[in-house]
Amino acid sequence: MAADKVDYSAKIVKKICDMIETGESVSKICRMKGMPEKKSVYRWLAKYPEFMEEYMAAKICGVEALVDQMMDIANDSSMDFKEVNGKKTFDGDHVQRSRLRIDTIKWVATKLVPRLYGDRTQVDVSGEVGVKALSDDQLKMKIVSLQKQMRIEAKALEGDFKDVTPK
Repeated sequence: MAADKVDYSAKIVKKICDMIETGESVSKICRMKGMPEKKSVYRWLAKYPEFMEEYMAAKICGVEALVDQMMDIANDSSMDFKEVNGKKTFDGDHVQRSRLRIDTIKWVATKLVPRLYGDRTQVDVSGEVGVKALSDDQLKMKIVSLQKQMRIEAKALEGDFKDVTPK
C-alpha cells in the first residue's frame, strides 16, 4: 500500500515519535494509513532540527522497548515444542527464529545506545593540555641540555656518539 501525501506538522511528528518510542520501525509506521512516505520522514529529519532531536530521543526509548521485547522472547519457551503425530517434538525452527530476533535487537541496541548496550568500554577524557611557548634561545638551551644528557647516556652504554650540537 502506498503511503499518503502528508504534510509536516507537529501533530504528525508526535505520532511518528510516539510509535518509534514503542519500538516500531519507520518503515512500518510509513505503511500505516495517514502516515507520510518514508522518504518524506527522512527529508524532514534533515530539514527540521527539532524533529531530529525528538526523533533521536524516541529512538533511544524505542531501544528500551525492544530490549524489553527481547527479554520476553528469551523467557518465552511456549513455542519451543510442537506436537507432531501426537508426540511433543522440539521446534528448532522456532528457537532459531527467536535467536535471530534477539540477536537483531542486541545489534540495534549496541549501535543506537552503545554506552549502555555496547560491548566496548568507552573512556571519556576531558581536561586541558598546556603548551608553553619557548623563545628561540630557550629552545636552543633545551636542545643542548638534552644532547648533553644523551652524551652521558651514550658514554654509559659505551657506544659511539656523534656530537650534533650546533656551533
